[in-house]
Amino acid sequence: MKKASPRSSNLAILVALCPCLFYFMCSLAMNLLTKTLVTTFQWRFVYTLGAVQSIFTLASLSLLSTMQRVHAVAIGAKQHINVNSVEMKHRGFIYVLRVLLPLMALHLSNMLLGFASLQVVNLPMYLVLRRLTTITVLLIEWLVLDKAISGSIKLAIFVSSAGSLIAGSTDAMSAGCEGYALVLLQNLCTAMSLALSKESALTPRQLVILNSLAGAVCCSVLGFIFERDEVLEFPHLSDPRFIAGMMIMCSMCVLYQFSVQFCTLYTSALTTSVTGNIKDLFATVGGYLLFPDAPTQFANFVGVALSFIGAYSFSYIRYRALVGPSPHQKQL
Repeated sequence: MKKASPRSSNLAILVALCPCLFYFMCSLAMNLLTKTLVTTFQWRFVYTLGAVQSIFTLASLSLLSTMQRVHAVAIGAKQHINVNSVEMKHRGFIYVLRVLLPLMALHLSNMLLGFASLQVVNLPMYLVLRRLTTITVLLIEWLVLDKAISGSIKLAIFVSSAGSLIAGSTDAMSAGCEGYALVLLQNLCTAMSLALSKESALTPRQLVILNSLAGAVCCSVLGFIFERDEVLEFPHLSDPRFIAGMMIMCSMCVLYQFSVQFCTLYTSALTTSVTGNIKDLFATVGGYLLFPDAPTQFANFVGVALSFIGAYSFSYIRYRALVGPSPHQKQL
């Protein structure tokens, strides 16, 4: 049997890692750039930021769709419009009220709460609290749905929660209860949005378009009513660095939404989750090095480290559960 050359093996590994690297870079850049806008440039207008992000996403998707049509015409291919329509029975008034409107409201709340949280919570602590989303879902399934959870999972949850409490106790004076409440509300919106997304029977692209349309309309109206005068008087509005940062951040947010789907499609949901944990590690280090609002007490470092240990232990336990025991373990 012909063995694969080391060069071809390395190439195969590189190709397999490309989706993970793409997701890692987009997610890391989005976190750091958003924090830079709200901290370094003191941007405080969440409605305007949400409107700009949503409009930029819609424009990018429209441009992409136009380019696809032009390419299809150029190569002489038959243009097949695949709208991935949902069955008519799902498009009734009850479906709109029960699924679509709550889904759009949750996405809008999730986006605005994220922007507002980064204004008052430092990046390492924000990521610590965001990692509680999965733990919150598991606790709900355990307490409300009475689903069985192994002892190792409970231990990982306890370690991560203990780390969050230790880190939070050293940061309470800088962020305050309001900042923590914003992040925890964002976690709740994220968990509920994930559940409704599965029930909506919409494709990822349709979900992005729907949520961006709702964000563009609602945030534009709210920004015009509450933030118009302050935005026009913003001192960095004509600063090329601020404009470039805003454009790159919006681009990364668009790419991030597709990188999640791309990484999950070509690898697995577990690989995407592990890549997200690795990204959190780099973003946390970047938060300590780049932004002055991150606390530097020893207890905070210990709490953040415990939170990472719990999160990585949880990912490893999930990996072992999906892979299953080895043949040697089965014989034992």
